[in-house]
Amino acid sequence: MLQNFIKIALRNIRKNRAFSLIHIIGLTVGLASTLLLLMYVKYEYSFDKWNKQSDSIYRLTHTRSVNGEESYQRASVFPELGMELQQALPEITNSCRLFNISSEYDLVFLFNNGKDSFSESSIFLADSSFMDIFDLEPIAGDLHSALSQPNKLVISESLAKKVFNTSNVVGKQLEWQGMSESSYEITAVFKDIPANSHLHFEMLASWFNVYSDRSLRTWDQFYTYVLTNRNIDPERLRAKVNEYSKSYLEEYNSSRNLGSEIGLQPLTAIHLNSNLRGEIEANSDRKVVNALLIIAVAILIIAIFNYINLSTSSSLERSREVGIRKVIGSSRLQLRFQFLLESFCMVVLAHVIAITVVQLSTPIFNRWMESDINIAWWSNIEFYALLSLSIITITLFAGLYPSLVLSQFAPSRLLNEGGSKNKKYSFRSVLMTFQFAIAMLLCAMSLLVYSQINYIVDLSKDFNQNVLVVKSYETLQENMDTTYLGKFHLLGKELSDYPSIEAATVSSTIPGQDYSWVGQVDIGNETRISAARIMVDENFAKVYGIKLLAGRFYESEDELHPLNQLVINRKMATDMGYQDIERAIGRKLNLFGMETTIIGVLEDFHTVSPRSEIEASMYTLVHGHKAFLSVAFQQGNYKEATEAARKEWKELFPDKPFEYFFIDDHMMKQFKSDHRLLQALMGFSILAIFLACLGLMGLANYNANLRKKELSIRKVLGATAIDLGKVLTQKYILLIVLSSVLSFPAFYYVSDIWLQQYATKIGVGGYYYLMPLLTLLVIAIITVLSQILKSIRANPIDHLKSE
Repeated sequence: MLQNFIKIALRNIRKNRAFSLIHIIGLTVGLASTLLLLMYVKYEYSFDKWNKQSDSIYRLTHTRSVNGEESYQRASVFPELGMELQQALPEITNSCRLFNISSEYDLVFLFNNGKDSFSESSIFLADSSFMDIFDLEPIAGDLHSALSQPNKLVISESLAKKVFNTSNVVGKQLEWQGMSESSYEITAVFKDIPANSHLHFEMLASWFNVYSDRSLRTWDQFYTYVLTNRNIDPERLRAKVNEYSKSYLEEYNSSRNLGSEIGLQPLTAIHLNSNLRGEIEANSDRKVVNALLIIAVAILIIAIFNYINLSTSSSLERSREVGIRKVIGSSRLQLRFQFLLESFCMVVLAHVIAITVVQLSTPIFNRWMESDINIAWWSNIEFYALLSLSIITITLFAGLYPSLVLSQFAPSRLLNEGGSKNKKYSFRSVLMTFQFAIAMLLCAMSLLVYSQINYIVDLSKDFNQNVLVVKSYETLQENMDTTYLGKFHLLGKELSDYPSIEAATVSSTIPGQDYSWVGQVDIGNETRISAARIMVDENFAKVYGIKLLAGRFYESEDELHPLNQLVINRKMATDMGYQDIERAIGRKLNLFGMETTIIGVLEDFHTVSPRSEIEASMYTLVHGHKAFLSVAFQQGNYKEATEAARKEWKELFPDKPFEYFFIDDHMMKQFKSDHRLLQALMGFSILAIFLACLGLMGLANYNANLRKKELSIRKVLGATAIDLGKVLTQKYILLIVLSSVLSFPAFYYVSDIWLQQYATKIGVGGYYYLMPLLTLLVIAIITVLSQILKSIRANPIDHLKSE
């Protein structure tokens, strides 16, 4: 009997090829989309779990407060705090530090007796205990002892092959340009760090002190990780860490009205939950990932609802078949099994096609979402278990309702009336409403995200965008070298002579980059404020087009006394209590133990990111950290400016690489995660609309067949094509309007949560909901148009001749 059921199921699928194809396409698209999103969500939640001890590793964080108000939260702490905690608390068994030396200086290494060189911007100083906490995979050498001696390096496999064309490089010597002890030995090679890690680097150097005793409680830019005993209580340990840290920092903080709170971040929670100042890499957002998970479930629900609608809409065409089967003795159970078996065949086929589509599209999806999803499923038992569960669940959900509907009617009714009840709103209408409600929510969120991204991108353009930036590759010895600084001034003057170039400037940081120094400034009356410091030269405001609001900017003569004078931004003047910024000119401050006078106030601009509030900033003249050369060029002359900068750079700095980028491209990098979310929302909104329209097509076909006699009578009585069109479309319009009403609360709630991450944001108005509603109405009308035209053109006699 089972063989007979299967034969009939396959025969029915072949007989109704077009309808079966629509069934399978709808399910395949829904399954493939859902599977891709679920794989991405799983990948995002897998970060840092490749470390065997990941559950016992924590990162220390620092929250600084000034005068009782929070100033910033940083992903790093003071240089020796981790070691002190390890000695003081028995729960902590090990600790290690990382210092991003490449954030302070641009690093160049020489090899082959100085004949060849390469630059590397991803290098950290590391304690040897790093290898005992993190599980790097060795390629050559002994990682656990590789950093135990001074002047040692471990490098990644990819860097070894890029520089030496082989990973067998243990024992090779590199000359670290600009270091007093420049000879370094490569002692080990490690396999490239997995993509699902919050921390990536190409090189680790054995630790050497970059700080003095006075920095022990002031310089909080050392990434510190601690390893704890298993099964500890994290909350109790946090309390102990914070209590000890307060006593450790008490002497320094209390005399300056400062506060410090040291936090513990679980290693596996960093990627999705941390967006602190000084993050090693840009992290993702748990809210975004959870939103994608919800989208995955929503797409699957739409696909299942769509299948149910299409299945039940075919009931008229098979009602007489069901009636005859009942007359000749088929039971309800047999009929239900028959329809479930047909659903099972189509669901299995849809799964097979969906898995094939995912297998082929995963590399494209990885590039699109900048992920590294692994598609080696076949050896995973869990995959087959989930696949079987998915097939059974979807078969039951998608096939059970149609089978119940088609098997419940009496044979006489099935043979005479086709088994249909002319309900104005049926369960199919409820499913369609929820389908369009989900599609409405996705479309509205896509429009909101698009508008917010455009808004913050426009905010990031509040300074000159026509700027070419060249990395200086300044060494440690060149940091305070006045001769080296003089070369930069000469370079700026030479470049200014080119017709395509307006001006050039040297600075410690550039827009789109976090401040290299944020601290407290004594403004008198025992009051301190938090402010960031940027080191610039006299052309900085001109190059970046920053408006001078009061006083004057620096001039070339001011370099003789670099810290005697100070330029601040409007925000710092406001924080000092000056609503009239003109009054700030001439104010004297104590800066780094020296008295300095404010000579100018610049307009605020988004130095770091429009995501965050504009911070109080002070601009001091360059006397170190000449990290970037910025060249302002005339609109459209970027090629000429690049070649001019390259030529002059090679003449003055022949031993340094010429590495450049454009400031507008640099600023756009910080919006990568936003654009990924937008791409996902737009792509899956289109899929949601497509699936909803497939279901709408089935419902339209069902209702048109159900009402063909009614429409014929209306036509005989004189109804026009417009009248018939209204009769056929008004129900769908009401369903879509109802779906928009149902989804509005969810849209308002989700949009409010998502916008909280931005300091400046757009208002959520009716536009973001009316536009998707009108779009869906137009698409829905177009979808049912063919069925409307078919009903309008039908000859009434064909449907009334039996009456």
